[in-house]
Amino acid sequence: MRLKHLPLWLVISILSPHAVSSTIKTLPYSHPYSFSQQQLINEAKQLLQNKQYTQAKVVIERLYENFPENINYYILLAEVYLHQKKYTEMHELLIKGIDNYPKNARLHAAIARSFSLQQKHQQALRHLLIAEKLDPTLFVAQIDVGDLYMNVFNKPGLAVDYYKRAIALFPSHGGAHFALGAALLRLEKYDEAEKSLLRSNQLSPDRIEPFWALAQSAYLQGHFVEAINRTKTLLSKFPKYSSAFILQGDSYLLQRDWNNALKAYENVEEDNSSNLLAKLKIARVYFLSGQYQKALTAYQSLQEENPENAEIYFHLASLGLSQKKLVSIDRTSEWGRTAVMLDPENKKYRQLLAWIYHAQGKTPEALNLIKEYVSEQSGDANINYQAGILYRDLKNLEKAKYFLLQALSINPDMKDAEQALEQL
Repeated sequence: MRLKHLPLWLVISILSPHAVSSTIKTLPYSHPYSFSQQQLINEAKQLLQNKQYTQAKVVIERLYENFPENINYYILLAEVYLHQKKYTEMHELLIKGIDNYPKNARLHAAIARSFSLQQKHQQALRHLLIAEKLDPTLFVAQIDVGDLYMNVFNKPGLAVDYYKRAIALFPSHGGAHFALGAALLRLEKYDEAEKSLLRSNQLSPDRIEPFWALAQSAYLQGHFVEAINRTKTLLSKFPKYSSAFILQGDSYLLQRDWNNALKAYENVEEDNSSNLLAKLKIARVYFLSGQYQKALTAYQSLQEENPENAEIYFHLASLGLSQKKLVSIDRTSEWGRTAVMLDPENKKYRQLLAWIYHAQGKTPEALNLIKEYVSEQSGDANINYQAGILYRDLKNLEKAKYFLLQALSINPDMKDAEQALEQL
């Protein structure tokens, strides 16, 4: 699982077995209370755990009436508002708490999450750093700072530092070891990542995330047999995890094991959100294995079911361009134009349509489609090669040579560019 695609609150509930989206349990108490105070706190926590939010609020208000100085009033009531989706009330409450107790680390950590819910990540980070400075032993602050650097600011190196600090505070926390492993994977430090992920697996054997990350690690390193074995281990514990079937199919595909790739993709259940992706990959297997009519039929069936899905039109157009005897160039062009119409800014779709126009002899139109990418993304060998070919056909040999040389400077092994340059 790629954490960067998850909201911060979900990331926290994944990382912390104490959390389950709960600021109560992730924010440890800084000092003991009298028995009666602790009774009220425990009662409120139990009601929150049982999702009895109205009753919990009554107990929390009783806590405030009898012990107005107790910080947990703000933390617990904020939790109620969170579950009731009363985000404005939650934020105002935490601001009041910080106004009253500006040096309380837990309140700064709590309001940081409130800012994250509002996508105000810089403000969230500021409060987390304050919390960390006020209390360097506050585990949740270390985790949350790491998550922001990992998932929002795309700085996995900094995330690693904070996850390591969190682990130093709580060495048996499986979620923290997983977070560290995920960040190390992003940095392509595979050996270190796997060590952390295996530790997470030992500490939290019933969680899917470490299994999944270990399978991804093997795949990213090109160890496809190991990736397959790891997905099988994962699926033995979590038999309906669709992403594992997809990764397993991809691993078979890259070994040209068409039959097992098909079997893996076909295991994704019909009502699963990954089912469309699995069907696209099944059609791709047909295409790569030379079963072009089957691939065409599969893509057309998907297009009928999903008439506004640009990716399906892209695959249809790709197939048509490569198999001109099976599909007319006009039909191929129609599919290519539809993909671009549905997603006008998609570079991949525009490049494909440019090649289709080139095949139709519409070279100026083709060049217009990719011009902006040639100037903005000169580090792309393929786009430079394409520009070189189009300028060659427009008899602008100087520009053709320039872009072909650019392509070769980026990718010296690009045989097509080398051959085109020799033929100028």
